[in-house]
Amino acid sequence: MKIIQFEKKYSEEIANLHSASITTGFLSHLSINFLKSLYVAISKHPDSYIVIAIDEKEGVEGFIAGTTSTTQMYRWVLKRYFLIFSTHLIKFIVCPKKLKNIFETLFYTKKDSSNSNNNIEAELLTIAVNKISRGKGIGRELVKTLEDFFYDNSISHYKVVTYSKDPVSNAFYKSCGFQFSRSFNHHGNILNEYVKTIS
Repeated sequence: MKIIQFEKKYSEEIANLHSASITTGFLSHLSINFLKSLYVAISKHPDSYIVIAIDEKEGVEGFIAGTTSTTQMYRWVLKRYFLIFSTHLIKFIVCPKKLKNIFETLFYTKKDSSNSNNNIEAELLTIAVNKISRGKGIGRELVKTLEDFFYDNSISHYKVVTYSKDPVSNAFYKSCGFQFSRSFNHHGNILNEYVKTIS
């Protein structure tokens, strides 16, 4: 297994891994083509980072995506790829509420005036590892690689958000040194936010 920079040729494998591994949230219910376009767009943002763990025989075993500023990244992506994403989302035009929720999920960072960590913009956006490859330390290695990217970009703290009812992801982030920050409601789901200091 080796960790390499994201390339467009791996976008379908990553999209399929996202869809299979992350079963909650709007993104997981969108098409594989949408997810492919999204990760290609994120990879082109100058302050974002995607790497994959790959086995020469088995293919993509996992991936991680992060950015130094979620808000700025999604604004950048929306501005440059609006037409591409519009073609994927046109089927939701008959359901304005769902379309609104999708765009809020993609391009809106929830703010909380009572949250002391509100100024932390850097974020681990997505991490996923194939079921058959879990327990081998791949997830931890991906997190370390993302932290090296953040460190090189003078980022000292970053955050991650996961579903409160997902015991596996919550336990994983705690085991990686993340500290619980807050819980908040997003479209009827309770999310947990964790923050980590990069030493």
